[in-house]
Amino acid sequence: MRNKLFFWIYPPFILAFVVSVFLMTFFSARSITSFFGDLSSFQLRQTVMVTANSLEPLLRSEGAEGIVRNRKKIQERCNSLVRGSRIRITLIDPDGVVLADTGADPEKMDLHNTRAEIQDALSYGTGFATRKSASTGITTMYEAHVLRDDNGAVYGFLRTAIPFGVIDAHRTALILRILSFGAVVVVLVSFFSLFLTRRLTVPIAKIHAIAGSFSDGWFSERIPEEGPEEIASLASVMNRMAVQLDERIKTMKREREKVQAILQGMMESVAVLSSDLSLLLTNRSFDVLFHFDNSAQTGYSSLLQATHSTDLCDFMEAAIRAGGPLETTLTMYGQTTRQIRAATAPLPDGTSVLVISDLTRMHRLETIRRDFTANVSHELKTPITSIKAALETVRDMSCARDSSCGRFLDMAVRGTVRLEAILSDLLSLARIEEEEREGLPLEMVDLDGIVESIRGELAPRMDEANVVFEKTGLSAVEVRAHPGLLRQAIYNLVDNAVKYGASGGVVSLSINAEGATVRITVADQGPGIDERDRSRLFERFYRVDKARSRETGGTGLGLAIVKHIALAHGGSVRLDPESRKGAAFTFELPRS
Repeated sequence: MRNKLFFWIYPPFILAFVVSVFLMTFFSARSITSFFGDLSSFQLRQTVMVTANSLEPLLRSEGAEGIVRNRKKIQERCNSLVRGSRIRITLIDPDGVVLADTGADPEKMDLHNTRAEIQDALSYGTGFATRKSASTGITTMYEAHVLRDDNGAVYGFLRTAIPFGVIDAHRTALILRILSFGAVVVVLVSFFSLFLTRRLTVPIAKIHAIAGSFSDGWFSERIPEEGPEEIASLASVMNRMAVQLDERIKTMKREREKVQAILQGMMESVAVLSSDLSLLLTNRSFDVLFHFDNSAQTGYSSLLQATHSTDLCDFMEAAIRAGGPLETTLTMYGQTTRQIRAATAPLPDGTSVLVISDLTRMHRLETIRRDFTANVSHELKTPITSIKAALETVRDMSCARDSSCGRFLDMAVRGTVRLEAILSDLLSLARIEEEEREGLPLEMVDLDGIVESIRGELAPRMDEANVVFEKTGLSAVEVRAHPGLLRQAIYNLVDNAVKYGASGGVVSLSINAEGATVRITVADQGPGIDERDRSRLFERFYRVDKARSRETGGTGLGLAIVKHIALAHGGSVRLDPESRKGAAFTFELPRS
C-alpha cells in the first residue's frame, strides 16, 4: 500500500513538474530569441539614426563627390561612433561601392548594390536581412537606410549590422541561467514533494497495517491519530469503528452461543437449509432423530441424504415455491415408522428453517388411550346394564317393605344411569376419533330437518324448564356432512342451552352462511360462563358447575364430542368471546 501510493503520487508529480519546466524553458527561449532580435533591431535602428544625424551635415555639405574625397574622415567618424560596441557601420554609394566600413577594409569589399537589405531600402526606405557576411564570414543581422538629398535623389546607403553570435551568446547565457534555475527548482521541489509524499503515505501505511489487523479480527490495536487533519480524523474514525465492531462481534458471538444453546436444548428437530435443500445447520435432536452425523458431513449434506424422505423434500420444495410458512404432517417409513409434524418458514437471506416434531410416541399413546377408552367402555357397558337392571328389580321388590332401602336403591340406580351415559359418550368419542382418522362418510344433509328433529325430541324438557326455542337465519340449507354426527353435535349444544339457560328464557338457534362456510350458533340466556373457565370448556370431563351437572345428568363430555365432530368435518367450534350474559356457541363447517 505504501509503495503503491508513493509511486502513484511522487513520480507523476515530478514528471509533470519537469515537463512544465521544459515547456517553460522552451517558450522562454523562443521569447528570448524574439526579444533579442527585436532589441538588436532596435539597436541597429538607433545606431542608424545616430550615425545619420552625425554624418548628415558632412554628407550633405560635400555631396557625392565630397563623400568620395573625404572617405578617410567619414571612416574615422564611423569608427568613433561604434567604438566599444559590436555594431558595424557601412556607408555605400548609389552604385554599391563601399565607401566606409567599421568591420572590414572597404577597398577589398565587392559591390553591395545587390544585397537584399540595400534593395529593400531602395524600394521601401529601410531594409532588413540576416545572413552570413561575405566580408567577415559571421552570421549577421543587417538594417539599411537610403540617403536622399533635398531633391529626393539617392546619394548613398547607410547600413548597420550586428553579429548574430552576440545575440546567440546572450540568448544562450540567459537560457542556461533559466535551465540552471529550473534544475535547482526541480531538485528542491523533488525533495520537498518527497517529504510531503512520505508525510502522506507513511500514516496511510500505518492505517493499512492496523486495518489489516482489524480485518483479521484483532481489534485491540489502535491507529496513531497523527499527521494531517484529514488523516488524523480518518484514524480516529477507524479506531471508533474498531471499538464498535469489537463490541458488536462479541454481542453476535454471545447471541450465536445463546441461539446454539437454545437449538441444542430444543426437543424439536431444527435444520437450516439453503434454496437447493442443502443442510447448513442442524441441532442435536435432528441428528439423533435421523441418525445424522453432521460433523462428518461438514454441514453441507442434502436433506434427502440426511432424512431419506422424498415426502419431506417435496414439502420443502413446495414451501420454497410458496415463499411463506407451511406446515404438514407426514409419515416416514424406514426401520421404524414415524409420524412427524414439519413446519418451515423462509429467512430473509434466502435460506429456510425447518422444525420437525416427532409425533410417533404421542400418536402411539393416543392410539393406546383411544383403544383403552373404547375397550373399557365397551367391556363395562354390558355389566353396568346388568347391574342397573338388577338394582331396579331389587328396588321394585323392596320399596314396598322399606322406604329407606328404596331411597338408597334409587341413588344406586341413578349412579348406574350416569355411569352408563359416561360410557356411552366415551364410546361416541372413540368412534368419532376413529372415523376422523379414517375419514368420515359424508352426504348432503338438510339442516332444517335435523333442527326440527331435535326440537321435537327436546320439547318435553323445554316445557319442563319453561324455555322457548327460536330458530332464525337461513332456511333450506344443505351441507355435506355425516348426518348422525352432525345431529349429535347440534343436539349437545341445544341440550346444554336448555340445561343451563335461565328458566323462562329463550334458546335461539341461527343458521348463517359466509362464502363456503356455514355457521350454526346456539345461544341461551343463562348466567354465562366465567372467564377462567372459557379456555377449558372443550376439555374432557371439565364441568363449570359440577353440582348442577350431576343434577342434570351431565357427563362433562358433551362439548368435547362437539369439538371432535367439528374437527372431523374440517370445521371448528368456539364460544363467542362477547357473550357475557348467557352463552353463545358457534359451530362452523364447510358447505361442501
